[in-house]
Amino acid sequence: MDKNIILMRPVEIQGYHVIGEIAESRRRQEFDPVLRRARENHKTNAQDIVTHLKFGPSRKVVAQRLLKIGKSLGLLKESPRNNFLLTDQGERAIETGEIFVPEYGAWTLWTSTDPLLSSPILRVDRFEGEKAVKEVRSNSNNDQPDYTPGYLRAAIGREIIPPVPKKGTTIRVNNLEDKVQNAGDSNAKLILLWNIGEGNLQLKGTWEGEKLDKELPPPDISFDDIWDKLLASEGLSKKWNRQHRALQVSFDEIDDIERETMVCDIEFNNPSLPDFKQFETFKVDQVPITARFQSHAQEWANWRLKSRIRNFATSELYSKWWKEASTPFNEFRLKFPTRSRLASKVWNDSSQPPDARSWYLIAVEDWDL
Repeated sequence: MDKNIILMRPVEIQGYHVIGEIAESRRRQEFDPVLRRARENHKTNAQDIVTHLKFGPSRKVVAQRLLKIGKSLGLLKESPRNNFLLTDQGERAIETGEIFVPEYGAWTLWTSTDPLLSSPILRVDRFEGEKAVKEVRSNSNNDQPDYTPGYLRAAIGREIIPPVPKKGTTIRVNNLEDKVQNAGDSNAKLILLWNIGEGNLQLKGTWEGEKLDKELPPPDISFDDIWDKLLASEGLSKKWNRQHRALQVSFDEIDDIERETMVCDIEFNNPSLPDFKQFETFKVDQVPITARFQSHAQEWANWRLKSRIRNFATSELYSKWWKEASTPFNEFRLKFPTRSRLASKVWNDSSQPPDARSWYLIAVEDWDL
């Protein structure tokens, strides 16, 4: 069975015009020495910056301004006596070389509630125009939502890398006003492709005519767990033999090709999986199969034996053919059909005149070969 099973579905996109503060991760190298000094000394102030960073006396005003801006960006916090202490955000800025720069205004958030996405925000655009904020706040269309959807409110404060912009800038939604406005059609066609065997997730398609091919973090779930859920969606869970990793079937429900190859194809018709919703129909090829019961295994092995009789069934060949026919069913205790008994059965069951298989068995029995 090919484990590279790809689950696929289109992405449903909803756009909202919103008002709020969104911070974008940017490189601001001028803060790095200030933040490092605050970490090294466990605190800092304007005079400390001038002295230890060799600014010069006339630059004390500049140092004080850097500290105030650092505080406004959440990198520092002020303590008594005009000292500034490093925050967790400041520590992160030292490690990454980037800080979050907030900007307040009107935005267009393109979103999706697809559970395969780690964040509901696909893309952030500026909602341009002098009256943009007023337009959103005065929204009186009864067909439009009155308040920011809950899944967007839940994203406030999280660091997110929207998958659509190619530059991959990290953002953080600091706050959003309650009033929103529908943004209309996104002019995007996106699909999610989840390869559960390789453990990767891709977002592909076009956005405003531009191609998109983005690797996303896949869900933390094993192939076997997803395979079990897929089988359950088709009512096949009880037929799956986990020890032998094969589908248990009866002799009568498979065709001759499947009886010989010991594999079958399974079509999953729009499977709906708990926690992951519905996917498009797909087929898995070459799924191993085995017998459900002893009687099925015996009938199946006998059929495989007879299908191999294309020449005179000498004792040596007959034993070889039986081994080939019965090996897939080693977990069952099969009875070896003697050549004489099989010859008699084939002779009685065959049409008149007897077919070649009958002669291949009867002749060697008569000659004791």
